[in-house]
Amino acid sequence: MQPYKLITSDLDGTLLGTDKTVSSENERAIRSLSEQGIFFVPCSGRAFSEIPPEIRNNPNVTYLIHSDGSVIYDKIRNKRMTAGMSKETVHRIMDILADYEVNSTVHYLGASYIDAEKMNDEAYAYYRVNGYFGKLFDATAVPCAGFEDFCRSREELELFCVFFRHDDQLKECKQRLEKIGEIQIVSSDVTNLEIISKDAGKGNALLRLAKELGVEPSRTIAVGDSPNDLSMLSAAGLGLAVRNACDAAKDVADAVICSNEEHIARYILNHFIH
Repeated sequence: MQPYKLITSDLDGTLLGTDKTVSSENERAIRSLSEQGIFFVPCSGRAFSEIPPEIRNNPNVTYLIHSDGSVIYDKIRNKRMTAGMSKETVHRIMDILADYEVNSTVHYLGASYIDAEKMNDEAYAYYRVNGYFGKLFDATAVPCAGFEDFCRSREELELFCVFFRHDDQLKECKQRLEKIGEIQIVSSDVTNLEIISKDAGKGNALLRLAKELGVEPSRTIAVGDSPNDLSMLSAAGLGLAVRNACDAAKDVADAVICSNEEHIARYILNHFIH
């Protein structure tokens, strides 16, 4: 069996249960992996501030990948390896988004920022922000009174998370954004687009971290459930989709494992490590 040294795992729908917590079974498995010298690295579209404290503060988790691979955070050295967007690219994105009915958040220096006027249940419903994201924004996002100016004045924005009022506008906007060329577009919900640098993405982050740690790509495992996980499932030596994953993730993965309710870290430990 391949001696795996690095495991990257999506959070929502993968490591986290439907209650958005980490099971004690997963925590014990992560500790066991760490004791064997295997890195278990949460890899999420969330901003750093949106990652649950029990994951951020877990002593057996020494690296975190967030904002869809825009940032790799080394907890031990308090070091951020980033792949953000230039100010010029941000301006081009903002110019296109201005033509559509959208509600956006941006990730910057590990925090999530949202237009203060659109941080309420009425706006969430209007722009089709689902209940999970609405609760997440209410709990962790920073309300920004001058949201457009804030975005346009920042270098190295990590991610745009954009929800659309209309499906046809989402489709048209995506086509226009793709012509920018300096970005990638992924999604974690049918009504949203997540915009990141072309150098970001979960797959690129996995490979960058593996190189940093001196781990061959063939000795990596990635597990996920959503469209924004596809690049890391493809990049890993072994790509695993959870049973509750979307069809696209299952198609890309090398194997389909248990559901997110059945303790994926424990499953990987028992089936691919021991």
